[in-house]
Amino acid sequence: MQAHKSNSGSALKKDVEQLGKAMKDVAEDSVDYVRENAMGYYEKGHAMVQNVGETVEGKIRKNPIRSVMIAAGVGFLFGLCRK
Repeated sequence: MQAHKSNSGSALKKDVEQLGKAMKDVAEDSVDYVRENAMGYYEKGHAMVQNVGETVEGKIRKNPIRSVMIAAGVGFLFGLCRK
C-alpha cells in the first residue's frame, strides 16, 4: 500500500511539472503574439498620424491666411468656453 502511494505521489508530481511547463510555454507564446500585434498596430497608427500631419501641412501651405483665421476662431471659441 505504501509503495502505491509513493508511485502515485511521484506520478502526480511529474504531471504537475509537465502542466507547469505547458502553461509557461503557452504564456510565452501569448506574450510574443501580443508583442508582435502591438508593434504592428503602433506602426500603422504612426503611419496614419504622419499622413494626417502631411495632409494638414499641405492644406496650411495652400491656404495660409484661411488656416490662421480658422486657428484664431478655434482659439476664440475655446477661450469663450473656458470662462
